Amino acid sequence: MAVEPDQRDAWIAQIELLQSQLGSLSGEIFFEFAIPRMGSRIDAVILLDTVVCVCEFKVGASTFTRSARDQVWDYALDLKNFHEASHELTIVPILVATAAQRSPDIDIHLALDSVAEPVYVTAKDIRKAIDRAQS
Repeated sequence: MAVEPDQRDAWIAQIELLQSQLGSLSGEIFFEFAIPRMGSRIDAVILLDTVVCVCEFKVGASTFTRSARDQVWDYALDLKNFHEASHELTIVPILVATAAQRSPDIDIHLALDSVAEPVYVTAKDIRKAIDRAQS
């Protein structure tokens, strides 16, 4: 399967961002994680103890669009409902707009099913969102 240059560049940007932000954390990262039976692929899933961060990257984007928010939230809900290993975990969807100038307040609001509302961050605030998700 051939990979388009734009897709390759987006993957490289995601890897570099996560390497720079997550160096001291202990956990696992899964790139292009396929949600069983859904046909969707999450850019990055970060598993830290009992917290799962579902990351959707919009490389080059300077705004947090409604469609991108819906996309990352849908991924989190699909993971919660269609991935058995995620049923009992806290899931935090994180939308990263890499060219955004500032992140809105990074607050984690969990629903009763332990899926948070999406968190919006710039490239430099990924770690801050993950730290808040863990606490």
